[in-house]
Formats: sequence, C-alpha cells, structure tokens
Amino acid sequence: MAKRHSEKYIKNIVKEFEKGASIKDVEAIHAIPESTLYRWLSEYQERGGKEEFTLKRFNMYKKRYEDCQLMLDIVTRSPFIKGTPLPIREAYMAVLQKRYHYKSRIVCGAFGVDHVTYHHYLYDNKSEHTWFVERRKRLEKLVSKIFMDSGGSLGAKKIHAVLRNQYHEKISLKYVRDIMRDLGLRGPTPKHRKRDVNLAFKRRMEKENLIKQDFNAEQPNQKWVLDCKMFYCKNHRIEICVIEDLFARKVVAYRLGSKECGRLVCATLKDALAARKPRAGLIIHSDGGSSNRSILLNRLIASAKAKHSYSRTRDPYDNSVIESFFSRFATEFLYDAYEVHPFSSMRDMSTRVEKYIYSYNYKRPHGYNDGLTPVEAEEKYYKEITMHKAHSSVDRSIS
Repeated sequence: MAKRHSEKYIKNIVKEFEKGASIKDVEAIHAIPESTLYRWLSEYQERGGKEEFTLKRFNMYKKRYEDCQLMLDIVTRSPFIKGTPLPIREAYMAVLQKRYHYKSRIVCGAFGVDHVTYHHYLYDNKSEHTWFVERRKRLEKLVSKIFMDSGGSLGAKKIHAVLRNQYHEKISLKYVRDIMRDLGLRGPTPKHRKRDVNLAFKRRMEKENLIKQDFNAEQPNQKWVLDCKMFYCKNHRIEICVIEDLFARKVVAYRLGSKECGRLVCATLKDALAARKPRAGLIIHSDGGSSNRSILLNRLIASAKAKHSYSRTRDPYDNSVIESFFSRFATEFLYDAYEVHPFSSMRDMSTRVEKYIYSYNYKRPHGYNDGLTPVEAEEKYYKEITMHKAHSSVDRSIS
C-alpha cells in the first residue's frame, strides 16, 4: 500500500525546491519517485496550497471565454463600429493606444481593422498628432539643445552617443544625421593638408620607437603620448603642450607657454607625474623634436623610472592619437575662437582652454570608449578592479 504523506510534509519538500534543490537531490534524500515530486510541484508551488481543478471549474472558464467572444462580436458588428468610416476608426484607435498603451492587435480586433492597414495608417499618415511626429519634434529639440550647448563642436556621432548615454533615447545614428540635415546643423570638419615627405630627411636620426603604432593600453598610466601645438591669441604666439593617457584617451596634464621648448614640456610632464603618480615602466611617447630630445626631459623621465619612445621622423601616424586630439582641438575650439567668439584677452584664452580640457575629459563622449567620457571609462575600470579584488578576497576566506 502506498504511503500517504501529510500536507505539511509536502510543503516542506516544495520549499526545498524553492531554495535551489534539484529533483535528483530530493529524490535521493527522501526516496520519493520523480513523478510524485513533479505532481507536488504543480499542485503546491504556484498556488501555495492544494487546489483541485475540477470539471465544474473548467466549464466555468469555458463559458466565460465564450461570453467574451460573443461580446466582442457584438461590438465589432454593431453599426457604431461598422458604420463609422475607416479613417475615423483609425484616428480613435491611435488615441486609445497612446493613452492606455493597448497592444496593436487588441485594438485592431476590437475595431475590426486589419493590422497591416492600421500599421500603414500610423507610419504613412502625415498628421501632426501621430506619436512618431511628436517624437520627431521632441528629438529635434534635444538635438538642437545638445548642439548649441557644445557651441557647435559636436557632430552626429557624438550627439548620438549623448542621446543614448545621458538621455537614454533608443535612436539610430542615421536618424540623428537626418534630423541634423533637416535642421541645417553641421559640426566642424577638419581640413586635411597633404604634406611632402623627404625620404632622405626621414631616415636621419631615427630614435627607438617602443609604441610602434600600438595605441591600446590595458590599464591607466601604462602609455602616455605628448605633443605641442601653436595658435595665436591677440597677435601673440601661444604654445600648448598636452599629455594624454592612451587607456581612456584622458588629458592628464597641459601647459601654455610663449614658445615650444624643453622647459615647457618638462613642466607639463612634472604636472602629470605629480597628479597621476605612475608606477615604474611607464612609456612616454613623443615625436623627435628638439624640445622632446632635451637633456632635462630625458633626466626627468629616467628619474620617474619611465621609458621614452620616439616617433619616426616626419611620420604623424606614429603619434596619431595626440594628432587626433589636436585636430579636434582645432575644429571644436580654435575655429570658434578665430571665427565666432574671438579671445578678448590672454586671461580669457587661458580660461577657455581650461574649460575645453575639462569638457573633453568629463563631458565629451569618446568613440574609443564606446561613447563614455575618458573619466567615466577610468572610473568603470577602477570599479571593476575593486569588485574583482573583493570577490577574490571572499573566495580566499571561504577556502
């Protein structure tokens, strides 16, 4: 004769499944057939108690379903629905769907409209009250706001990244480009110049190239690149020296000076070393200019236990990351300073350069970081490292 188990015992078995136990484990421990365990789960797990599904209950549900079908047939066949013109029905369906978020197939079934016909009405109708037209207007305002806030320095790719990361909009890059084209918005484009390369001069004084156009870094403070650029403020020549970390493309230090020299580069490198405190083995990459080959600079690099890497002569591709930064600096910052809002003074120039570097690190999304800003990319890296260390310490304590 089969053993009869109490309801309390069955509920305890079901709780073991809820805690993560498998069928085989419970079967081995309690010596209960697998079919019986599955039957207990179906009876007790979802409802919390035994509820028998009788023929009477089935007939009740069947009658309720038939009544709902009859009511739907009466509504769809009534003159209030059939006699109403199709455009009016479609317009009212769109209002209901927007207000109460009904599914399209439910609304189409209630009003007797084919789903494809309703779909064409939504996407081919040029009415200003449709949801996609209102979404287009809202996105146009957002794109215009982001473009104006950046001073016209962001293109479609950067605006697309801002919309997805900061405003959480599900939008394609092509749609952003279409909106900018219709609004007449266009980001600055760099002007490329073709340079003649003297091969004889290029082969002179070749220095050791440790980077070899490998601009990827596994962690911060592993590879830095530096370079200088000249621009004008109130007819005064200004040199800016920038050092950039290749891990997240973050500008770690910059300095302004009246001319490019070894002292300007040394001062910039001292700021970067004091702010970042890198470990030994850091690679600092630059071109082979006279300011980068100075004795003071190489002594400073040696004292920091770092290595100096040089680009090949007259080959900008060996230091293309910093060249790309200065290209953005020229199109996004200098264009505005020369053509739109000229510098009022040297102090104004220094303040605006500081604001641009801050915006580049903290606000401007970078394509290399999958749309994250350089600061966000570094914070993400350090957060993952902290979580990994915490998990490994927990694993060691358990073992």
